[in-house]
Amino acid sequence: MSSINSETLISIIIPTYNRSEMLRGAIGSLLRQETDGKFSYEIVIIDDASTDETREVVEEIIKRSPELVRYAKGEGKGYTCALNRGLAESHGDWVALFDDDELADPDWLKELYAFAVHIGAQCVGGNRKLAIPEDIRSKLGPVCRGLIGEDLVKDIVEKCNGRLLPIGGHMLIKRAVFDAVGVFDETFLTGGCDRDLVLRAMASGFKMGLTPRAVVRHMISPHRITPEHMKWYSLQFGSSFAQIDWKRWGRLKMILACSGRTGKSLLINLPLLLLSQIKNNRQEILDRKVLLWRAEGYIRRTLFLLAPRVFSQERFLGRLEFRKEREMVTKDSTNVDKQKSEMVE
Repeated sequence: MSSINSETLISIIIPTYNRSEMLRGAIGSLLRQETDGKFSYEIVIIDDASTDETREVVEEIIKRSPELVRYAKGEGKGYTCALNRGLAESHGDWVALFDDDELADPDWLKELYAFAVHIGAQCVGGNRKLAIPEDIRSKLGPVCRGLIGEDLVKDIVEKCNGRLLPIGGHMLIKRAVFDAVGVFDETFLTGGCDRDLVLRAMASGFKMGLTPRAVVRHMISPHRITPEHMKWYSLQFGSSFAQIDWKRWGRLKMILACSGRTGKSLLINLPLLLLSQIKNNRQEILDRKVLLWRAEGYIRRTLFLLAPRVFSQERFLGRLEFRKEREMVTKDSTNVDKQKSEMVE
């Protein structure tokens, strides 16, 4: 439990929208964090205009832990804006990002902080495992597992690179990073704001690393392991990467990158998809489809950025915003279960 007399304060920021029951478990896991008296922490909940029982759930928890948990009402403008609201509402020397669909091991925050201090880093990340039955996980390929949040760090990494980086949801960042490079870019409506910030921090010379000892578990609802959701998230993923690359590289390099992804899709992933269909390898089929959908998202966003009047993608991109995912949950549960069964057979 937190020691409020500790000198160092860590602010855990949780943006949330219409996940009241998952949020209850997420906060519960954070209330059990061990600190060994080396730091104190606060939990700042940013409710992005939920329409479920989110406020009631948080207020119930606040009654039991008023010194640790705070609630702020967001404006319904999406995940990135909620993160920035959390930064404004929090007071810590360090900021920990946490998602409303995660469960933290009791020593998660302690391990992140100890590792950051040990290597002198200003941004560190840990392990994220999937909280799904092993019989389902084993039937998902590595691409699909990564897509729905599996982010495993096997060894300690004391120096990150452009491909191996801490990411949102299980990341600790020193407040000085935001002071130097700015807050999250609110033009990122379809994801990627965390990666964008980390890349800016790396370019500014901040040190970062990864530790396998800090573990969170990603809770996966049934609808999120259906082909329908995999397609939505893959398109979103590709779109967000295109926006990051556009911001870093500009027009010419983006044209080259987009051409490369198109060629890889046509010459590698599409033939391998056909081969996996011939072999009836369901795991490989879905992995290859995910890679093709990801490329589609990247290509469509790139075309929009290059020539928005010619390649108008407003409706497509609007469907990929974070809040749209929650609308998928309202679909007929029978249909969801049917898709899930078909995928893992």
